[in-house]
Amino acid sequence: MPTFTLFALSLLTAPVATDREAAPVEISAPAESSESSTESSTESSQPTPRPQPAPANDPTQFWVAPPGTPAAAPVPAPVPPAPTPKRPDRPIRWRVDIMASLGTGVFRDPAWRAFDSNRSALQGGLTVRADSRLGTSRLFLGGGAMVRAFSAAKGTPYDLFDTTLRVREPLVFARLSAVTVEGVDVFFQAGGGVSIVDLTWQSAVSTSQRSIVGMADGLAGVALYLPKRWLARRGASRVTGGLELGAGYTWRSDVNVRPRVDTDPDPIPTDSASLGDLALRGFAWRLGVFVRFQ
Repeated sequence: MPTFTLFALSLLTAPVATDREAAPVEISAPAESSESSTESSTESSQPTPRPQPAPANDPTQFWVAPPGTPAAAPVPAPVPPAPTPKRPDRPIRWRVDIMASLGTGVFRDPAWRAFDSNRSALQGGLTVRADSRLGTSRLFLGGGAMVRAFSAAKGTPYDLFDTTLRVREPLVFARLSAVTVEGVDVFFQAGGGVSIVDLTWQSAVSTSQRSIVGMADGLAGVALYLPKRWLARRGASRVTGGLELGAGYTWRSDVNVRPRVDTDPDPIPTDSASLGDLALRGFAWRLGVFVRFQ
């Protein structure tokens, strides 16, 4: 009995074991798990924030994509426009020129002074010509046609009568050109045709004469024109232009000056005497402006 009583007292005086074991376990632990589950459900119910670009006017701001955001696809670089195809440099195989020219002929025959006190006469002409390249060389061979005219000033030989002279000449020619550099040609041409010479004499009566004589012409010079590399379309250009300067010699047959007297009212025919020959030969030069199609 006393032993039982001592055991019972020891049990009553000993600290409660349940208090020592419950101390490390807090009651709030289940509440925390419930709160965390509530917070996770709340966060999952909220929409995922989308990335916002940094302000364009603030260079110090950098945007960082949140974790789990898929990487943006790379933006392809802009493709530059295709270059405009350049026209190929077309070789010159043929050329066609249209030229207007102005020059002077010098006549040494003293008989010329019966029509003009000046030994030279101003000449004007219009020329159409064409040539083509000889193989792959720098030479061009061709020809053309020309019409030119000149006249003498009014003459007064011995102050006895007045004279006039006018000449028109259609001619054809052959031409050889050499391209020294693009834009500079040296040339030689030779040709021939006819000279239509009209003479008039006026004193107490008026007399006139028309003579057709042969002529030959030789000329050499240089032609300056715009090369293709200076033009807008460059190698593919088909039109250019330039200047031509030439000098040479012109030969004409002698003109027998024998004016015909008009005697229509007079039934008796009248023959006029020959006044001599006129030689319209001499040196000549000319300056021309031409347009070239090539």
